[in-house]
Amino acid sequence: MYQEQPHGFNLFFNDLNTDNLKNVILLYGRERFLFRWVFDTLSDKYVNPAMRTLDRVVVDEEELENLGLVDTLLEACETPPMLSDRKIVWVREPAFLQKEGKALPAEDKARLANYLENPEEGCILIFSSTTLDIKSKALEPFVSKTKTYNMDKLDKKSLRQFISKRFRAAGIMVNGRDVDLLIDESGYYNKESDYDLYSMENDLQKLVALTEGGSIPSGAIQALVSGDEETYLFDLIESISTRKKERAFEILNNKLTQGEEIYGQLSQLAVQFELMLSIRQMRDDGIPSKEMAKRLGANPYRVEKLMPQAARFSKDELMKILSSVYEIDREIKTGYLDQRLALELFIANL
Repeated sequence: MYQEQPHGFNLFFNDLNTDNLKNVILLYGRERFLFRWVFDTLSDKYVNPAMRTLDRVVVDEEELENLGLVDTLLEACETPPMLSDRKIVWVREPAFLQKEGKALPAEDKARLANYLENPEEGCILIFSSTTLDIKSKALEPFVSKTKTYNMDKLDKKSLRQFISKRFRAAGIMVNGRDVDLLIDESGYYNKESDYDLYSMENDLQKLVALTEGGSIPSGAIQALVSGDEETYLFDLIESISTRKKERAFEILNNKLTQGEEIYGQLSQLAVQFELMLSIRQMRDDGIPSKEMAKRLGANPYRVEKLMPQAARFSKDELMKILSSVYEIDREIKTGYLDQRLALELFIANL
């Protein structure tokens, strides 16, 4: 029976606690925050605080001048640690691990392979890449000599723990409903979003700074979480679909006062309502959401969030709304209506 593999974060933590770490580690996936966390965690465990500037080494290929990448990392690894249990060397985003990146010269490739066969016991060497193809045949000889950890998006349980732990550390009580609201507002699981754990950490710090008396103020999550463009659109469409025009005007005005281009908002609304119309039609045909996403070539997260809004309109209503959007588009292009006024009239006439 198939069993889902634990996240690389959990595998690493287990290896750390059981002293099962290897001397060469490969981190891959989108979560750069977790790359940094691994480096800091290993440093805290093995590096003498007084020797951190010597026994914690970060190698960025783009910043190298005289020495090449392999020369630099070998020199760092083969120099013994100073009063620390181990030296930690982190090679960040090397070109040879990037998707369509430049391969190592044959001589450097051979020297690195030779080191990987017999790495220094006093050093933990970390490679990290956000674009690595772990199944690449060309990289298989390298990957096979490392301990790999997939540091992609956290699963929902781990993300909840991540959030709750930071609130507890700040002395803030938070319930599960607020944690789930924070996750939803952030758009973390939207595949089209750049929102990651660094973004989440930043939003959590803002919420902690705002909180007094150990509890999050009502409405603070919706007001402060940066999220992404999809979150704004979902909020606007939610207000439109529930006929809360005052709230829709507020959301639109807040967006426009941030300097957003008005015409861009109209284009995005058109795309969303076109998708809602397709969702409504497929829903009436009994097609499940996952199949909808597949047929539409759309993000499943987006389809799931738009389904309740689409259900609040009939197909005729959605077609009428789209006709209004297209008409406003023509009136703006011909200069017949001011852009802001056109959008406000669109909401008012729904």
